[in-house]
Amino acid sequence: MLIYLLLVIFAFSSALTAGGVMLSQRLRNRFETRFLTSVQYFQIFTYAFGFYGIWGSVLLRTFISSFVQTDLTERITGIMTFIGIPFLVASWYMLVRSSIEMSGRSTRRSFIIFFLLFNLVGLAILGGAIYRYPDMEVRILLKYYYISFNSLFFLLSAILILMDGKKQSLNFSDRLWVAVGFVIVAVVQGIFLEFYRDNHYIGAIFILFYFLGNAFLPIFLTYFADFSMMESEGTGTGNMSFKSFCRKYEISPREAEIILEICKGLTNQDIADKLFISLQTVKDHSHRIYLKTFVKNRTQLANLIKEKTDL
Repeated sequence: MLIYLLLVIFAFSSALTAGGVMLSQRLRNRFETRFLTSVQYFQIFTYAFGFYGIWGSVLLRTFISSFVQTDLTERITGIMTFIGIPFLVASWYMLVRSSIEMSGRSTRRSFIIFFLLFNLVGLAILGGAIYRYPDMEVRILLKYYYISFNSLFFLLSAILILMDGKKQSLNFSDRLWVAVGFVIVAVVQGIFLEFYRDNHYIGAIFILFYFLGNAFLPIFLTYFADFSMMESEGTGTGNMSFKSFCRKYEISPREAEIILEICKGLTNQDIADKLFISLQTVKDHSHRIYLKTFVKNRTQLANLIKEKTDL
């Protein structure tokens, strides 16, 4: 039963990883602002640790537990997780950095140095404890390291994101929701990891919430956040070719045809008749276009095309 549950969670984790990275990439392409770059790297690093440090140790334990002593198995898998911690530290840095940038401020060099030194000390203490106390289970040390540092950086990010800077990327209401989400993610992950001892089902639920919780940010930004107050920090607006626009927003040839017809003012039924496709197909394509371009209706889409391209 457990193996089937793990397979389902692994498939779900893979889907969340692909979706989170894809959504953050689309957001970055759409708005070309610094904090979305940090969000994308947060996704990459956090899922790198998820697959290497978490799923890697789970798979290794599954394969070697039948012919290696339990104590040695736990130590090997724990060391594997420890080696993957740099991915985790990098994800925490990107999380804090994105929160600072989202609130309208920039990351100072002094903060970067302090962050690196703080985490180096933490890793040194953790590594020393693993070496000094060989009889203690490595996973227990790793568990409390993760709970303490992960909670610290998520709660710190929740505080930083609410501090107004000169040029906020999101309004206060959206930033408040993100802060609440950060607190919930830290608390839920900490609770499940704290109660995980030898109950593999609780461990499986923790893995699920690890991937689900870290996908919260790009999902919220894509489907719920209001970017109307954001000013693009990039270039390339106003004189982009329509072909470049489609390439940037990953618009398919059929979707490009539908966009052109929408800009001409045709209704969905008119587009279906002209392109010899069903009305539902037009609606499905339109929905995907709205998701890719982060608009809510055809009027906003037409305005975006007018603003961004030379049509």
